[in-house]
Amino acid sequence: MNAIVMNTLNGAVTEYSRFAFQSITPRLAGSALGLFQLGGDTDAGEPIAGRIDTGARDWGGTQMKGVAAAYFSLRQTSGEALFAVGVEGGSVYPYPVALRAKGVSRADPGRGIRENFLSFGFEVPGGQAFVLSVIEVDIRASKTRRVA
Repeated sequence: MNAIVMNTLNGAVTEYSRFAFQSITPRLAGSALGLFQLGGDTDAGEPIAGRIDTGARDWGGTQMKGVAAAYFSLRQTSGEALFAVGVEGGSVYPYPVALRAKGVSRADPGRGIRENFLSFGFEVPGGQAFVLSVIEVDIRASKTRRVA
């Protein structure tokens, strides 16, 4: 069983899948296995990947949509990230993002995506610290097509 924790100050949600925590504070978490100290750069020795996901939505209309580009404003001047586009049926398409020193980076998704409902994800793997300010996805709605 996973533990899902919500930050009531900013609405951020975190899911803990390795331990079924029954209680949690900013520094400690408890489960049937014992009391655990929270903090550090790893989770049971593994790097913590920072990830943000949206739910699947119609993004403003009933027309089928494609994704022209995605832009990210974040304080992380080097390395790589992943942008993911999720479509109906559960398929997820990841695209690399080269993080740029000027703070705004871009992902170029495949041009073949045409769906009514889309979800988006952003991940910085390997435990790199980052502060994400904005995700802007350039969604292009079809002028006429509503169904496949």
